[in-house]
Amino acid sequence: MARSLLLKFSHITLPAFFLFFALASCATDKGKKDLVVVDFAEGEEKQAITITNRVNTDYGPSPEEGVTSDQDEAQKPLVIALDLYPALYNSLGYVATFARLESAKVHVNIISSTGFSSVIAALYAKYENANMVEWKTFELYQILGAKKPFSEDWKSEIREFLVKEFGDAKLSQLKKLLIIPKPSGKKVIFDTNEEVVKAVMRSLDLGGSGSLLAGGSHDYLPALAQYGADQVWRISFLPRTIRLKHPDGYVFGIYSRLAGKSWKMKKQRGVFVYDEALLDEIDTFNNLSDAVYQTKDENEDFVENISQLLNPVSENSDRSTQEKTGKDSGNN
Repeated sequence: MARSLLLKFSHITLPAFFLFFALASCATDKGKKDLVVVDFAEGEEKQAITITNRVNTDYGPSPEEGVTSDQDEAQKPLVIALDLYPALYNSLGYVATFARLESAKVHVNIISSTGFSSVIAALYAKYENANMVEWKTFELYQILGAKKPFSEDWKSEIREFLVKEFGDAKLSQLKKLLIIPKPSGKKVIFDTNEEVVKAVMRSLDLGGSGSLLAGGSHDYLPALAQYGADQVWRISFLPRTIRLKHPDGYVFGIYSRLAGKSWKMKKQRGVFVYDEALLDEIDTFNNLSDAVYQTKDENEDFVENISQLLNPVSENSDRSTQEKTGKDSGNN
């Protein structure tokens, strides 16, 4: 009888003894903030964390920095992609586009283009500054002179200029992500690991299979979303009527086809097409400043439109505030 009572007593007190010992050990160790809680219902251990303050004394973000809200998400900057439609020397007008975007504090994260426009896009991806792009474009203008576009001499000069500017840098290694699409069968693909020099020269090779100018679809804008683009815009300064100083039926055919496609896309959301010819002939220019700043009004219109796309809520709020202020003034 005594032995059975002793065994029964040991079954009751032994777990309690170990529980008391564990709690006592945690209580005596003041440096520990984690307690082990025993769930008697299921016999499982669960971790309970005691936070005594909100100050991070070691490393990593503070608790406040780790907290996000719907308001924070709403204020998160949009990822913006800008596509420059191929326009040969009319591409110089895009320099004024960059300047207007900068003055409106619109930050472009991704820029894409092909043909000679990809040279302008690459410079902006590197420098993120319209003034620098204008200076570098002027330097290239001095080098190219009156050379016929797409001739071997013309392409050789551009290649030398690009090597000096970009070395072996890849499209993904610039300040902005640069994308120079290329045809692959009936598809258009992007390779951001391609070197800048190789990608631009590929797009200028009208006789090669890697140039989108010579063939392939330019309807690749939706695919830019794979790089996180929230807003995708395309701007074109390619005139409806193409004129060339250097007679070339092949080049004329390419840009006439592009102009036709450009006008078909004009009504698409996020596509801005302008009919005003910047230059008498798109394959030559004599005054860089005129070519750049002749597009001032067009770029004002472009940036005004994209500002409305970016800030519809704030603009409505401003309008409501102005209406309310007017009513209050009338009441007074």
